Amino acid sequence: MAEKKSLSAVEEAELSKEPLYRLGAKLLKNRKPVTTIATLFTAVMAYHALGMQMTTAFNDLLPYRHPFVQVHFKFATQFGGANNVNVMLKVEKGDVFNKEVLKKIYDMTQAMDRVTGVNHGFPTWRSTVRTTKGITSSVF
Repeated sequence: MAEKKSLSAVEEAELSKEPLYRLGAKLLKNRKPVTTIATLFTAVMAYHALGMQMTTAFNDLLPYRHPFVQVHFKFATQFGGANNVNVMLKVEKGDVFNKEVLKKIYDMTQAMDRVTGVNHGFPTWRSTVRTTKGITSSVF
């Protein structure tokens, strides 16, 4: 029976590199087909990468099992997203087109403009106007 020869650490390292050296030699020997395949693969991946869109949806970041978030999803269609603030000014008598009410709306708008983090460029007004005949219409 042949005895197993104990290898030194250097010899073991050389033997473990052997498969990698063989792979490297084969890749260099066939460098033209390897380069062609790598170029084609890169071109296909680049083509598909052009069609990708990077988007972030705020709702995807919310813990959807949390009770507060479930309430938000329940009423989101009526009140907008989680990063919206809804303010309502109700007129008891008359309509919104008088000096007092318009001053209140202006003051509310100015107060919201002083809040940090508010997107000042995109205010959305939704008002309900009641006519004297009792017909209600929404103005967006």
